[in-house]
Amino acid sequence: MLGGAGAMGRATVMDLCKISQVKEVLIGDIDDAGDALARKAGPKATYPRVDIMDDEVLAGSIKGSAVTVNCTQYYHDTQVMMACIVAGTHHTDLGGPFPPDREAIGTGQ
Repeated sequence: MLGGAGAMGRATVMDLCKISQVKEVLIGDIDDAGDALARKAGPKATYPRVDIMDDEVLAGSIKGSAVTVNCTQYYHDTQVMMACIVAGTHHTDLGGPFPPDREAIGTGQ
């Protein structure tokens, strides 16, 4: 989960932690509120501090994840989507797709 300490991310983290099939929820965020959220959400949740402005750190932080849920601001969508491609993880976004996202994946529509 990227942007997990934000409003949409907090709700998503809490919901995911209640699902028995979900083994682990990583709350990747630069905001230290992610640490408090991980403690509140329970033993499935952990808080790795992630700076999504660093492409290498971003891709490395999501590598090995079954899926990445993007809860960041819309202007990070393309960067997160491309990091998921590099990391080989599935991707879902709570926003968009916005025009830059469509251009990045070649649809242009």
